[in-house]
Amino acid sequence: MGIRLPAPRSMKRDASFSKRFIALLIDLLVINVVIVLPFSGLFEGLSYSFAELESVQLPPQLLVAIGMISLLSLFYFTLLQYFVGKSIGDHFMKISVDGKPGFWKCLLRNVFVIPFFPFYLLWVIEPLHLIFYRNRLLDKWMGLRMVERVMI
Repeated sequence: MGIRLPAPRSMKRDASFSKRFIALLIDLLVINVVIVLPFSGLFEGLSYSFAELESVQLPPQLLVAIGMISLLSLFYFTLLQYFVGKSIGDHFMKISVDGKPGFWKCLLRNVFVIPFFPFYLLWVIEPLHLIFYRNRLLDKWMGLRMVERVMI
């Protein structure tokens, strides 16, 4: 005769800021190795000061490379979150998008990776919104949230 124990119970709660931050760092490392590294030869020998950036004309192939890196990064986050519900960093930190969001919601919640105006404003707005309101602004707009399962 086996002992019948009750099934473990768990609940979802909002993922902590620290887990989300570490997951993002892991994802940025993956993106750097898998996506940015193949383009690294185009960036060799480039160095500009902030004062020079206003008047610098970047070569067209460099702009194309930045655009490709941005699109590939956007699809990295979007496709993983759409098909799996989490990115590689989210997997390691045991957090995920709550529910099954549609493709367009996944795409729109990740436009922060595009380094062109107005999207790069999200690099400041998103972390501030996360710190003060405990969720990302784009998640709020899309009706999504990042959760972690905890045993009770």
